[in-house]
Amino acid sequence: MTRTGFATGLGCLAAFSGLGAADILVDVGCFSNINPIPSCSYDGDFEDHVSTTEVEGYTSTLGYTMIDIDLGGILASVGGGRLTGISIVDFGDNAYGSLSPGADIDYVGITGLDPGVTVQAGYGGTTGAHAGETSDELWARLDTLDAFYGANHLDDAVYVSLGQHGVLDLSFIHAGVPDDGEGSGGPGGPGPVTNPWGSLASHEGLRLQLVEVGTHERFSVHLHVSEVPAPPGLLVAAGGLGMIRRRRH
Repeated sequence: MTRTGFATGLGCLAAFSGLGAADILVDVGCFSNINPIPSCSYDGDFEDHVSTTEVEGYTSTLGYTMIDIDLGGILASVGGGRLTGISIVDFGDNAYGSLSPGADIDYVGITGLDPGVTVQAGYGGTTGAHAGETSDELWARLDTLDAFYGANHLDDAVYVSLGQHGVLDLSFIHAGVPDDGEGSGGPGGPGPVTNPWGSLASHEGLRLQLVEVGTHERFSVHLHVSEVPAPPGLLVAAGGLGMIRRRRH
């Protein structure tokens, strides 16, 4: 990999699904690859926490642009909090042909996860091929940088094509014991549960890496952050609040 500077430009606003109704949503900004590799256009408030590198080789002789987002740094800059999820959202003005419906997310990597935390992927949008895919099937497309120019989402399981305003949601799951409110572990016994309060506080080393092999396909990134520890019941009770933190203009 070779280090490069990061260009700014593009005004962006996107719709997104959201993972938790009581989360505060931090709009990281909008991204688009531009030539020459590894250049990337970025519009957002966190330029100090975003960088790009060139990934050479793999199945493309032209190389790829790797976008690196310092999640821990962003969380610290907005006052801390617990990261409960990430949404990657199609901007809405890309080309939407049948074999490339929207921004194609070719690789997702998250480093610095706390022990016991896994990441569950889910898709919401108009791309029929992804509508019924499980988290494991989506990760099979995302966790290896094996995309190549000319691939499509129907014949080649090497990326997730978002579709117009489509959303790739990443939820952080902690292997714990569901609670029935009395501290007994609940009738369901041990199992994976969403743990927005006990893990993923802002800390150095928590990073998100993204690759989109094409050029000029725009997508946005939003972080779902819970700032005030609360029992799971409060998440439901606060469902109508719709708290959103947007970028300053």
